[in-house]
Amino acid sequence: MDKKIILIEFVKFGVVGTIATGLHYLIYFLLSKFVFIDTKIYTNIAYAIGYLISWFFNLYATAYFTFKTK
Repeated sequence: MDKKIILIEFVKFGVVGTIATGLHYLIYFLLSKFVFIDTKIYTNIAYAIGYLISWFFNLYATAYFTFKTK
């Protein structure tokens, strides 16, 4: 493969990962502050929901945006 293509994919991969991380913590913050009562079990649920949503986003964005696969 061309080194330029590899570099572009690497940068796209980093951008998708950064957005997914931000999405995870944004969802976690919003759920823990505004939806769930501030107890440990609800905080863990908010964290898990944020993780799952960001994982699905990361999976699909990496496939479609970074590597252009179906």
